Amino acid sequence: MKTSFFRSLYMRLRYGFPLMVRNTWVNLFGRRPVRLSRLDYDEYWEGDHSKGYAEDSRLPLFLRLIGPEARVVEIGCGDGSLLAALKEQRQARVKGYDVSVVAVQKARAKGVDAEVRDAITHGLQDGDKPDYVIIADCLEHLPNPEALLERLRGQTNKAILISIPNSCYWRYRFRVLFGSFMVQWVAHPGEHLRFWSISDMRWWLNQLGFEARRSYATWGIPLLKRIWPSMFAQNVLYVVKEKNAADPSCESSASAPTEARSTPRCQSCSAP
Repeated sequence: MKTSFFRSLYMRLRYGFPLMVRNTWVNLFGRRPVRLSRLDYDEYWEGDHSKGYAEDSRLPLFLRLIGPEARVVEIGCGDGSLLAALKEQRQARVKGYDVSVVAVQKARAKGVDAEVRDAITHGLQDGDKPDYVIIADCLEHLPNPEALLERLRGQTNKAILISIPNSCYWRYRFRVLFGSFMVQWVAHPGEHLRFWSISDMRWWLNQLGFEARRSYATWGIPLLKRIWPSMFAQNVLYVVKEKNAADPSCESSASAPTEARSTPRCQSCSAP
C-alpha cells in the first residue's frame, strides 16, 4: 500500500506538476490562439469547443441543489450535457433553449428536449413555469443580460441558478497587473461581453430587484476558494430569487458545498 502511495506521488510530481506549472505560466503570460475567424455559435459547437460537464466541478453542485423530478429549464443549454445529467441522475423534467441549431441537435442526441429559442426575445415557452431556470456560463455572453432577468421575473417556482466567472479571480488580476487583459474565452475573443466580480454580481442583481440568496465557489484553488472566494474562486454559482420572495429552499442545499461569501478585500476556463 505504501509502495502504491509513493508511486502515485512520484508520478504526480514527475508528470502532473510540470503540466500544472506550464498551464499556469501560459494562463498568466501567454496568448490563446483564436480558433474562429468570426463569432458564430453554430461553428463554435461544431468544433466542440465547450468542455461539457463530464468532469466539471459544477455538476455535483447542480445535482445537490436540484431535487428529484424537479422541472428545469436551461437557457443557453449548449450540447445538453448538464440537462442530460440532471435527467439521468435526478429524474428531472428538463427543457433546453439555445440560439445555436448545432447545439440543439447535440442536446437532442443526448435525449434532451431542446429547441432553438431566443429567451430574451420570446421568453419561456407558453405554460412553462419551471422550478428552476439555469443560466450556466451564458449570461456573460449576452449584450443585454438585464433584459433576460426581466423576462424571468415571476417565471420560476423556486430559483434561478446562475453560474458565471468571477472576474476578480487572482489569475485575471495578475494579468491586468502586468499589462494584459483577462482571458475567459475559448475560441474567439468576442465571446464574453459582460464581466462581474462576486460583489459586482450581488450589487447588479440588487439593482434589478433580485438577490443572491446563496453563492457557491465551483472552479478555483481548492480550499482557498472557500476561504477567500473573491480572490481564489474562478467561477461562482448563485441561487437567485426576487427580492422579498418566499424562500422554498433548494431541496438539497444543506448538503451543498460551503457558501462563497464576498469579503471586504475585494469590491468586486478551469485551470488555477
